[in-house]
Amino acid sequence: MTSPQWDSEIDEALAEIQGQFQQDVRAVPDAHRRGRFRLGWHDAAVRGKTYSATTMANLTWHNLGFRLGKRFGPRDDAHIYRAFAHAVEVLTGGTDPVAESGPMDAAEVAAAGFFAPTQEDRRMAKHHLVLERKVRALRECLARDRWTCQVCGVRLRERYGLSTDLAEGHHLGPLQRLSAPGRVAVSAEDMVTLCPNCHRAIHRLGCTADAMERMRRQFSVTD
Repeated sequence: MTSPQWDSEIDEALAEIQGQFQQDVRAVPDAHRRGRFRLGWHDAAVRGKTYSATTMANLTWHNLGFRLGKRFGPRDDAHIYRAFAHAVEVLTGGTDPVAESGPMDAAEVAAAGFFAPTQEDRRMAKHHLVLERKVRALRECLARDRWTCQVCGVRLRERYGLSTDLAEGHHLGPLQRLSAPGRVAVSAEDMVTLCPNCHRAIHRLGCTADAMERMRRQFSVTD
């Protein structure tokens, strides 16, 4: 199968997926997310897993891979990575920030959060890569907030004596809405700076303004 033919099949599948979820909460499409996409694909096509309605209510790179894996069945990594790259382009209007390649190397396996099958003493290392599909907007957001978490008030670089910052940009609304027709691009005003812990907590709490405000009040009480 040629790449254009595969892209066309992915286009058709993505068109059918639209409307089958409540919110588009896909995160930055980096190497970690590509690994999660692959994992979801294998969960459906190889492991025969079933995801709950709650898991499928919001669209993530992980369950997007699951949806496509369920539709297309087992595929080699070249097809899966091509599907990810094409989905990034179609759904975000951007380009794949990760070069298309063959099997994942050791660094990508660690970034993806799953194990290399040849390891007997399996240990997992997770990394979060800060790579925004709209890089300028992310940089402007972080600079505006001085790399300080807008919930807990921590700047990790100073707290831990690091040479680089670990702050992340959180989208204040679903990417699907922020990228809606008529909008020029996602801007810094659509984002807020959070530390990794608060960022994850906000997503667990539903990404609402009320959830963010409740977390802020909790930190103001304990500080």
